[in-house]
Amino acid sequence: MSYGRTNPFLRSNHQIGRRLDKLATASCVIATLATLLSIRSTTADDLATCFGPDADAAISACTAIIASQERSPTELAQAHVLRGTAYFNKGNYDNALKDYNEAIELDPSNPVASYDRGNIRNSVGQYKKAIDDYTKAIELKPTYAAAFNNRCFAYNAKADKGDKDDYDRAVYDCRRAIQLDPKQMNSYLGLGNALNNKGEYDKSLQAYDDAIRWDDKNAKAFLGRCSVYIKISKFNDAIEACSQAVQLEASDPIGWNNRCWARAVVGQLQSALDDCNQALKIHASDPYSLDSRALTFLKMGSFDQAIADYDQALLLQPGRTTSLYGRGIARLKKGDIAGSNNDINAAKQEDPSIVSQFRKYGVQ
Repeated sequence: MSYGRTNPFLRSNHQIGRRLDKLATASCVIATLATLLSIRSTTADDLATCFGPDADAAISACTAIIASQERSPTELAQAHVLRGTAYFNKGNYDNALKDYNEAIELDPSNPVASYDRGNIRNSVGQYKKAIDDYTKAIELKPTYAAAFNNRCFAYNAKADKGDKDDYDRAVYDCRRAIQLDPKQMNSYLGLGNALNNKGEYDKSLQAYDDAIRWDDKNAKAFLGRCSVYIKISKFNDAIEACSQAVQLEASDPIGWNNRCWARAVVGQLQSALDDCNQALKIHASDPYSLDSRALTFLKMGSFDQAIADYDQALLLQPGRTTSLYGRGIARLKKGDIAGSNNDINAAKQEDPSIVSQFRKYGVQ
């Protein structure tokens, strides 16, 4: 089965990147530095180091600023924001979150603190809380393009978990981010993801094309195009798009898996098997890649291997209709009528269109 974000990191039909690929913070931090430069009785070296790219040095310098007894709440909030960013860059989310909380308490009018706390919560999957933080940042700064962009990704991620209305909210936010900053490549990607999941495939492809126009090395935009082409049964176009994705980002199993699926459908079975094996080499317990390889084995006539992969996929993700139906067909080919009927009936009960789907894949 082809993936359903990102982001990253979508799991409904074809995964296209739910993750936040780049949290746009640079312009916000520059504004923070401008405020910090007004802090009295602090050396220029401390300020520069607090703002600098060396996270450990920044933490030390920002801590010295925070420890000073001569700072206003606004100034201290700015220092906490910068130290929080340094902790975030080190992957120390707990300390980063403490700094952002402290910054918000010291200066509730600081949009950067709310935005950055949203980034932490988005990164750990707390999408509702992240959305609340981005919303606060936007209330404080209505032209905050980065906050609209990242709220778009948070809405996409939340929608993947069941609230489909959030795709509409994601579309609005990414379009607003693009209005405010037309060169924001990630906003085109988020827009493409939301439209893809809404089934607006032509508009989705245009958004992915716009992302690629700004950054022709954007693997996730090519992956998004691959996802759309699979959904609309343009499998050769899907193979081409996924080939570009894996060339740009070979460590992502999604591109290998989706190309495996498309190649299996069009009958490029050995190439499909190679792709699925590569995907499983990267992520051995991925039910999507196991399902795709099982389809490949099924079409190759390797029914025992197909059943083994379907078994494993169903252990990892019980009730998957493509795995149930595929295993039912493989069992039928092996003469296991009872087992086949159980699987096929269970798949048809869950998704009545599964029979026509597999006919489209060349399996009857």
